Amino acid sequence: MTIDEKIAYWRKVMRYAKDRGIDIYFITWNICMNSVAPPGDDKSIKGKPTEQKPKGKYGVTNEQDNPETIKYLRACVKQFVLTYPDLTGIGVTAGENMRNRRDEYDREKWLWKTY
Repeated sequence: MTIDEKIAYWRKVMRYAKDRGIDIYFITWNICMNSVAPPGDDKSIKGKPTEQKPKGKYGVTNEQDNPETIKYLRACVKQFVLTYPDLTGIGVTAGENMRNRRDEYDREKWLWKTY
């Protein structure tokens, strides 16, 4: 199945649900950037100098304080919403791989910047 066929399929599913009064939500736990970032969570690279931390495509990593990750994920979410107009909403949680911080990248601020 091509990506275009998958998109058409899920659009059809969401339209079918909407026509029957069923709401569709996309729920995510953050911040695992599968396939675009190198494997490993923030704990496995914590304390390493920046130049030793592996970078993924487009400079995206699994690090909470990486502006490129925030920018990339925000663009992905925007495109997702535009691609699936029958989506009712998105649910997020400051869960997986999110650290308690007391700076500009704390969990809640990160979610607001990203979504």
